[in-house]
Amino acid sequence: MRNYGLYIGGEFVRADTGPTFGSLNPYTGEIWANLREATTEEVNMAVDAASVAQKKWWATNGAARAEILNHIATVITENAAEMAIFESTDNGKIIRETRSQMLFAARLFRFYAGYADKLYGMTIPMDQTTMLDYTVREPYGVVGLITAWNSPITLLCNKLPAALAAGNCVVVKPSEHASVSTLELCNLFQKAGLPEGVVNVVTGGGNAGSACRI
Repeated sequence: MRNYGLYIGGEFVRADTGPTFGSLNPYTGEIWANLREATTEEVNMAVDAASVAQKKWWATNGAARAEILNHIATVITENAAEMAIFESTDNGKIIRETRSQMLFAARLFRFYAGYADKLYGMTIPMDQTTMLDYTVREPYGVVGLITAWNSPITLLCNKLPAALAAGNCVVVKPSEHASVSTLELCNLFQKAGLPEGVVNVVTGGGNAGSACRI
């Protein structure tokens, strides 16, 4: 039996403290992993960790963010087979589909890495030539991402690398029916050198989702 804590501030926390729920293997009909049901306090902890990390991630230039996102893509590709097993065990999809989805997730990270250093503002022509009018693109800040059970990693990676490329930090709330692969993805973020707190994951049902104060 696997036990997972919440992922906050770059580390797994509180795996054995507080309420838990089981992850069902659809093939066997048995519980194969235990996960934490995040409390409102813990969701707020994740938001706070992202807010602290936001200051540094915001100041990280696009080229540096692109390098990290490309490294994440490489690490996902190297671990695609194992990640596919986690996903199939958790949501019941056939392994050849989840393996392809992991490789697609890596492609999404590379795609958005290409945008990270190209988020330009604009210089706007004015009637008065002595005046300068321009725009600067800035991150929103901390954003919340909620994903579904049927393709957790693909659905997450449709959103996550775009948010990171633009300089935002993130709190993820995966479906309570399939959370394991998202938590395992956090191990790959650590290997790839993603700074602490840039991505945080809180697990649980509707209460965990509604507790987020972003």
